[in-house]
Amino acid sequence: MKKLSILTIGLMGTLFVLNDASAYVKNYCTTYTPKNYTSYIAGRLLYMPAEILSDDEDSIDLDAGFGASFALGAKIDNFRIEGEMKYTGGSEYTDSGYGYELDITNSRFSIMLNGYYDFYLPNNFGIYVGGGLGLGANFLKSDLTDEYGYTVSDKLKDTLFVYQLGLGVSYALNNKVSLDLGYKYGGTSETEDEFTIANHEISMGVRYEF
Repeated sequence: MKKLSILTIGLMGTLFVLNDASAYVKNYCTTYTPKNYTSYIAGRLLYMPAEILSDDEDSIDLDAGFGASFALGAKIDNFRIEGEMKYTGGSEYTDSGYGYELDITNSRFSIMLNGYYDFYLPNNFGIYVGGGLGLGANFLKSDLTDEYGYTVSDKLKDTLFVYQLGLGVSYALNNKVSLDLGYKYGGTSETEDEFTIANHEISMGVRYEF
């Protein structure tokens, strides 16, 4: 009960702070302000310039990957909260030596709960910061081929805790449609083989409010 009371007080305090910050931004920093409450859907194309598998001793840098996401959210003044479904794949690592070739690919399907705070600027521009938490089903495949063409494959599937932190810029085409360009750093909990996965992500998206 004591922990619940502390959590309730902390949540109320956070809401008061966000409300005051929102009022300040509206009164002094913006020429374009949203409605008090709206729902929205969003679609995003994702590009990952780097994905890194690492443990206590070593790390592997995978080549660039791609992905897409779909989100359903709500906006209250400057604060947004959303549920996001995301798929990323195509990240690959290749290594070869005397008599062998190793090929590793990785993909992940994630369900995220995200929160963002928007700072509205003149001329319909804005800046946002935020992050998210969720769960992801990660699929790692490795193929080891010897000099005779014989291949041994291994597939690892893990359910992981995933997180992301990022920022971006947005532009409102009108009161319904906004475009955004963002960057996020993401990571996972440890897999059963005791390595973690981190990635850098660039997104381009469109958001429609209703």
